[in-house]
Amino acid sequence: MDTQIQEFGVYIKKALPFLKKMQADIAQYLTKKQMLINAYSGSATTLTQYEETNLTYYVDQQQDKLVVNNSDGGSNLIESLKHTVENLRNPFTDLYHWLKGEIYDLNAFSVALQECKAVQTGVENVVKKIATAKSDVDNIQAGKKTMGTLFKNSGDVHKIQNDLERYERDLEAQRQLYDVMRIYLGRKQLPLFKNDKMKLYSRILQQFHVVEINNSHQLASFWAQVLKTENIANANIT
Repeated sequence: MDTQIQEFGVYIKKALPFLKKMQADIAQYLTKKQMLINAYSGSATTLTQYEETNLTYYVDQQQDKLVVNNSDGGSNLIESLKHTVENLRNPFTDLYHWLKGEIYDLNAFSVALQECKAVQTGVENVVKKIATAKSDVDNIQAGKKTMGTLFKNSGDVHKIQNDLERYERDLEAQRQLYDVMRIYLGRKQLPLFKNDKMKLYSRILQQFHVVEINNSHQLASFWAQVLKTENIANANIT
């Protein structure tokens, strides 16, 4: 269990820089994808302007010869294109927020491991205090002068023994806390954490593909509608 916790701590230090780099990359993809979606919206305006400025002249002002601005037969491609664009979603948005969550989760686990390490350090410090107190009592009773007992005498033994009892109680409490934290993090939280990450990754990829499939369906439906218009369908007829 201790080895797993230590290995996970090492993994976090390696994973966080990678995830931050990945998040920065996804942010660029998100921006570029949004520019593409916006380009579809802009194309509606551009095509409308082209037909109003150029095509109407080429077809001698005959409205039924236009394509996107041709409302004859109940077809309104401009409105259809606008509606299609409104239904498009940026799949990289979900990926970006998923990565933010990944980084937050690893940071949180890292803090928990640091707290566990702090408690372990506290145990080690108390052990040293106990050893020092016992050594001071032995030296005072033996009449030995050390750096720790230079200004102490037999009258200080009782106080040191009281401190020693307090240290031992503190050590027991610190060890129990450390054991609880190790067991909670290593046996309960770490397995759940790994399992949840696998499930979340699967769901986020599923969501990404669902959004892209829906986007493709929206665009395919629109362009199929374009191909069915009379002027486009007859484009290859001489």
